[in-house]
Amino acid sequence: MQRVPLEKERAAWTKYLYPDHTHDLSMFYSVVWRIHLGELRVGESDAWSTTTLLQRRAYRHLCTKYTKAWDEIRRFGDQNDIHPLQDTNKTLWEKHTGMEELHAVIDLDIQRLSVTLTKEDQQCVARILRVWSFTHVHIGYFQGMHELAALLWRIRASESDPVPMDSVLHVLLSPGDIEPDTYFLFSALIQRLAPMYDHTQRAGSPTLIKAILHRVDPSLNSHLQSLQLEWTPILLRWHRLLYMQEFTEATILELWDTLFAIDPTLQLVPYISAAILLSQRDKLVQSEYIDAMQFLMHLPDLNAPRQLVEHAMQLSQTPSASTGAFIARAYEQHPPPEPAESKMESAKHLLRELTAGILTQDGHGQSDWSPRTEDRLYIESSNYTEQHKRAMLSLDSVREFH
Repeated sequence: MQRVPLEKERAAWTKYLYPDHTHDLSMFYSVVWRIHLGELRVGESDAWSTTTLLQRRAYRHLCTKYTKAWDEIRRFGDQNDIHPLQDTNKTLWEKHTGMEELHAVIDLDIQRLSVTLTKEDQQCVARILRVWSFTHVHIGYFQGMHELAALLWRIRASESDPVPMDSVLHVLLSPGDIEPDTYFLFSALIQRLAPMYDHTQRAGSPTLIKAILHRVDPSLNSHLQSLQLEWTPILLRWHRLLYMQEFTEATILELWDTLFAIDPTLQLVPYISAAILLSQRDKLVQSEYIDAMQFLMHLPDLNAPRQLVEHAMQLSQTPSASTGAFIARAYEQHPPPEPAESKMESAKHLLRELTAGILTQDGHGQSDWSPRTEDRLYIESSNYTEQHKRAMLSLDSVREFH
């Protein structure tokens, strides 16, 4: 995971996709996200049109395959002479019942979408979810996937403006191919989010976030643990929907855009959640159980989504108390008190510099720090000369002390 200069990257993609520079590529999230998520290969831009056309043909084939399978299952499942307890037809009957239940759940979820879609668009999104579940039985359908699919649909549909015939966007953003393009973008996203939907991998478990907070903000972590919060419903909603329900759509677009560019594997997601907690530490350290739960289920909108992802990357690379304090200050929060361990580390660092300077002056050169120094640092003494002598004796290269 590396920090990506997004403005420079946007300019480069705009120049390639739209040579006349009349459009800003920030309009075309669906195209850039397909690049970041691997649906379109960066080094094979000349093949993007061909790849997209092949994907659309594949989606039509999947729709035909799904329709035939459903018609066959429904035809045999509806026969009066087939009983669900007959061994020879039990599997077929179960498939019929299972698909009916799946359709009912998807249809109900589509009716409760938080994203506004027309009736026709809702039917297209429902078909995307049915076909995807049919072709990805190892993952299946979970509630919440409909929200992701609907948002991706709306983004792709909003980008289907007429474009010049000589631009690659004429193919990539064809107004008549919103459904297959949304399907493959949705598939790429869900396959990366699959662990969040997998109960065997303890989806919604706060273990990693607690471990992060333990290292970067022990006081906040201790307070939240004392509240015994119900983390599972909070984290399932945050992670499965990539914070869709927490922030405005404009914020989500910028958050996702930055996340996909910096970490298309989405391994930063738990660190983003930890950064969110640090950004609200003043409120959280003063909250009791009910207030904390309500606050975490109704977060305020983000002022700087891109900054949040960058802070999450810092947490993943350097999960330390100093990083936690830096992030807290960035959101005008009171930093956590410096733990005793950090003070000891600072003292040892200063002592290293002191002894290295003395040895250099004596012509002995800088020597390695010995573990025995740490043991002697814990031996208290009010005599400064004695403390200095003990520290000097802990350096392996020093054989005599005068």
